[in-house]
Amino acid sequence: MQNDELSHVGIYMKLHRAKMHIGKVVKNATNPHFKKSYADINALLETVEPILHENGLILLQPIHDNVLLTQIIDIDSGQKVEIARYPGSTEDYFGNNILQKSNIASSFIIASCG
Repeated sequence: MQNDELSHVGIYMKLHRAKMHIGKVVKNATNPHFKKSYADINALLETVEPILHENGLILLQPIHDNVLLTQIIDIDSGQKVEIARYPGSTEDYFGNNILQKSNIASSFIIASCG
């Protein structure tokens, strides 16, 4: 889908379309302490970013006042959804446990779902 076809579509529809196309992320690393496989940040970005771009969205993670923001921005409208991660905190603004949701793909899913 090209951006001119998406220019009239809102950010939530674009997130929905992107989410429908994100497949399984390849687990390419192992946590030696727990002996569990996981997808590292590079595998997550390689899976998520091209699909976001195809849907007219860009992913940024700026740090403002020592707070990590995960932002997904609609390239056409400038609308954005974001989630903040506060240093030392285990919960976000809504009381969700961010330790379980701290990687980029999870941030994308949180942002696109609500």
